[in-house]
Amino acid sequence: HDKNIILQLAVEISNALAEIHNAGAIHNNLNPSHIIVETNKNGDNMTVKVIGLGSATLLTDLNGISSEIQKDLLSLGSILFEMFTGMCPLKEDFCNDTFSEGEENQSKMLLPQNQLISFLLTRVPLDIAKLILTLMKVEGCTPHFQSATDVARQLSSMLLNIDPNAPDFDAQTCPSGLKFTPGKLYGRDFHLSKLMDACSRIGTPDGVK
Repeated sequence: HDKNIILQLAVEISNALAEIHNAGAIHNNLNPSHIIVETNKNGDNMTVKVIGLGSATLLTDLNGISSEIQKDLLSLGSILFEMFTGMCPLKEDFCNDTFSEGEENQSKMLLPQNQLISFLLTRVPLDIAKLILTLMKVEGCTPHFQSATDVARQLSSMLLNIDPNAPDFDAQTCPSGLKFTPGKLYGRDFHLSKLMDACSRIGTPDGVK
């Protein structure tokens, strides 16, 4: 898929969620089926609407908004993961569900963290992968985002600074696992040794859990 279109869609979804939060509500049931994307006749402009507010609740403490909206942000991370990889990040039994309350229950619904990291690193640039993994609260990715507005702002910055010569995201897919070509790692070959070292430790006692 065209990298600019996917990133722009990610920005619009984040902004739509931010509007709900800014209105004093939490969606509580955010998933791909509750996102409507409309484009104009030329296909060069898109509008995103978030529906399915039947499970929405009111924010009880506007000063504590960052803690109350974490479930929505986790769901946003799940949606972005699927947008960029084409794969559901949830275990097969949960792919049609939304996240349960409590971080322990949420983590049980997700695929193992080493799989989430592997899928992303073989499909998208490192900065986008890090943003998505942070939203999904993968171990080692801190601090967490405080609002959907923060997510939209960071995605917008990535969109403005994206390398026009970089291949589209689906062209970077490595179906047989992680394969790094020197000098061709999304234009960031200085990350190569660090990533190869991290990947070699995945699944080991001292590696990524």
